[in-house]
Amino acid sequence: AIEKLNGCKFAYFCRYGLSLRSASDITMNSGNYGNIMHYVMKYCFERIYADKTAESNPHVQSEEIKELISEALDENRRVYLLPESEMSVRFNTLYDSMAKTAYYIILYMTAELEKSSFKPMFFELKLERGKTVDGLNAEPYSFDITLPDGTLQKIGISGTVDRVDIAQGDSTKQLRVIDYKTGPKKADIKHVYYGLDLQLLLYLFALCDSNSGLAPSAAVYYPAGKTPLKDITAPSEKLKRSIWLDTHRENGFAVEGTVYEKEKLFYSGITTDSNGNEKAANFFSAVTVNSDKLDRLKERVLKVVKDNLTEVKSGNVSAIPLVQNNKAISCEYCDFSDVCGISDGRYCEVNSPEAEMFEQDVIKQEEKKDKKGGR
Repeated sequence: AIEKLNGCKFAYFCRYGLSLRSASDITMNSGNYGNIMHYVMKYCFERIYADKTAESNPHVQSEEIKELISEALDENRRVYLLPESEMSVRFNTLYDSMAKTAYYIILYMTAELEKSSFKPMFFELKLERGKTVDGLNAEPYSFDITLPDGTLQKIGISGTVDRVDIAQGDSTKQLRVIDYKTGPKKADIKHVYYGLDLQLLLYLFALCDSNSGLAPSAAVYYPAGKTPLKDITAPSEKLKRSIWLDTHRENGFAVEGTVYEKEKLFYSGITTDSNGNEKAANFFSAVTVNSDKLDRLKERVLKVVKDNLTEVKSGNVSAIPLVQNNKAISCEYCDFSDVCGISDGRYCEVNSPEAEMFEQDVIKQEEKKDKKGGR
């Protein structure tokens, strides 16, 4: 909701002010696919990482993963769907095929966690007022806004974090928040400047501010969509893992010098050229934030949210979407484009000089060079 607000106030007003939405049914669309995959991930990870006191993450056998996925899909169908006999053949086929996709996601994710200092601790964590879970304060960010008539209104930014990991750093515990994405997602600090791609950062800052002794390490978008590995039968395990790392790059934001950024070598693998020759590669894809600029990033995140909420609450629901590279990114998949009355020129350019300067200041410069060079 918060990114809908920042992307276009008119679309936010239609969806959350007027409660307008497109009709939906039980088909295997992207929304239902994502909901089912999130359910499977939560079910499996809660059981694999049930021991919160273990010193390290466990090694997980393939058969255990397959069994857990089967249980999760059976339970999801029983709780949320119609019986198999009442669903279409196409839906049932696509539903059953999700087991293989989920298998590779969990197989490689647990393999990476086995080496990592991060331990998965919370799954589908809801940030709500007055909420505490196993000693973790799950309060969302809240603040007052002043309306034109002088009225004060308290606003809370609640939401759900797909997964929360905690690692012991050199001097303090560090926190990583993860959002599973079944579609493409790329971290762009210029988007953050204008209020997009900031919800996960908002959760990261809220949890760390509400819990003394926790420092922010990363906000990560983890690809949980379809994988080519289910169609590949006999590459070497080394190449197969590299294909996985390359096609499931973890985008997001890492804080310089923290555990997540230091573990970038875990994302090393190989690629092959047109002649089949192998060469070393690293698939770490998160954008690294300068540690001494973290407060500036947080200030910008809070400012853009507060400013846009104040405008909407004051009655400004103008359709002025964000545009980047001549593409109206706020208008993609919008249900209200036929009624918004948008005309040429009523856009906000994401690649503005202000956003460019913000990016240069906040993002680690060698990181930018590497990204542009396509390492």
